[in-house]
Amino acid sequence: MRRYISFFLLLAQDLPFHHRDPFDRMLAAQYMIEGLSILSSDTIFEPYGVKRVW
Repeated sequence: MRRYISFFLLLAQDLPFHHRDPFDRMLAAQYMIEGLSILSSDTIFEPYGVKRVW
């Protein structure tokens, strides 16, 4: 489990700085790896290629 979480953090730190909020960057990394859509009205996830549902 610990290595799995570390993978999200490694990806989050390498993402382009479309958004500077570290929590949002971690969410984007997790959703990218998992291939999930995020339920949010915030368009900040779109530049990362995360599918957004709202």
